[in-house]
Amino acid sequence: MSILIPLYNAEEWIAETLESALGQTWSNTEIIVVDDGSTDESLSIARSYQSRGVNVVAQSNQGACAARNRAFREAEGDFIQYLDADDLMESRKIERQVRRLQREPERTVAYGAWGAFEDDPEQAHFPSSLGRQDFDDPVEWLLNWAHGKGGARPHAWLTPYSLVEEAGAWNEKLSVNQDGEFFARVLTNAQKIAYCPRATVYYRATQRGVSTKETSEKWWALLKSYRLIYDSVTSVRDSDEVDRAFAVLYKHMAFNAYPEYKEVAREAERRANDLWDMNWRFPEKNTHIRFLVRILGWKWARIVQWSYRNIFYF
Repeated sequence: MSILIPLYNAEEWIAETLESALGQTWSNTEIIVVDDGSTDESLSIARSYQSRGVNVVAQSNQGACAARNRAFREAEGDFIQYLDADDLMESRKIERQVRRLQREPERTVAYGAWGAFEDDPEQAHFPSSLGRQDFDDPVEWLLNWAHGKGGARPHAWLTPYSLVEEAGAWNEKLSVNQDGEFFARVLTNAQKIAYCPRATVYYRATQRGVSTKETSEKWWALLKSYRLIYDSVTSVRDSDEVDRAFAVLYKHMAFNAYPEYKEVAREAERRANDLWDMNWRFPEKNTHIRFLVRILGWKWARIVQWSYRNIFYF
């Protein structure tokens, strides 16, 4: 099996990440690092692990997706494990998932629990367990995600090589949610999702990278990714259930983008209304926000929430 690591300016973390990969109990593993034009010491640190069998490839800066695509072209394993250069895996993560997949139908994808941390993985916060179960129809997992009832980080998955090959390359033109769009294509080609609760991974929640910056370009890119995911899902199931799930997703997006990015919010609301009659209760979990939406309407409710956060959390 192959562990694929895109690397760019992660000198603080790449050694710990590589130790996590090398420490896996599943021994039949290759580790491929593609350095994407790092300007710090990342590449030299990665190369110091070549004596321990790590394959390091260097390329000019083209983006994380290009680095993942290059790593996959180098891969020879039956299973693919994506791992970002600052994230970690529990030592038996891959072994547990490989053994589970060996008992499942050929087109099964495995995933596990993930926790977010800043400095110490032992202090990781694990989000709600909603969606943490097997899915005989992977589309149901995607509908849960659209409803805000689950999700997974890229390194939580273990995927047969053949399914990655069928899904095609990571989208190098997307600036955010590349993993969501990519794994939507994987899952719509899969037969089953197997959940492995003890195959734990840790996501380093840093404040770096384009996905953490609130910009208009980020929101428009997110809209594009949602459309691509919708297209992937409807290619295998075109139904009212799918339309309603994505209407909920767009409505949430409209709420979160407003009032800073009104044009984005307007487009997201339009897409929601095109998919489903939105004359039903606003899909917001927070009971206080739902109350404000009923009294003020969703836009004024969002302005109240947004103003409160900016005043008290500035």
